[in-house]
Amino acid sequence: MELTRFLPVLGQGIPHLNHLTVAFLSIKTSDEFLSPPFLNLTHLDVLFPYPYISQERWEILTHLPKLTHICVGSVIQVDHILKVLLCPRLKILILKPYICVHNVDMGAFYNVGDNRLVLLQEEDYDSRILDWERGAMGGVDTWIFGELIVRARDSEYSVGFPFAYFSC
Repeated sequence: MELTRFLPVLGQGIPHLNHLTVAFLSIKTSDEFLSPPFLNLTHLDVLFPYPYISQERWEILTHLPKLTHICVGSVIQVDHILKVLLCPRLKILILKPYICVHNVDMGAFYNVGDNRLVLLQEEDYDSRILDWERGAMGGVDTWIFGELIVRARDSEYSVGFPFAYFSC
């Protein structure tokens, strides 16, 4: 279903929307993405089906003024990760592939050297639903878990481990 059909409803009916999980394949221009429904987003869970990812889509994220948390449900190129890490208020970037992608050099991800990048194990649809439910009920969801990892890395007790787990 095309997200662009819902932009007016999102903008008028939910003016304070700050958390969103969505696939952005139907958004064609940066003007659509930088419209009122998205300008208040602090948390964005992006389901980009691999490999339909353009450099422009990642650069657009850096223009969202309040965005602090991004979770990407796909393996993305390290160059794109570096673009997303330029978001002015970004506190955490979680890579949590929904689909296992083989033949990916994980070493490149570990060498990014930015504590805000967290790699988590991919999950199936049911696990994703349970994660959303935990978050809605005030439990430890992906966002909280990722924040804990970033805080641990930034603490004086960090011993240099990447605190990242990726499994296919």
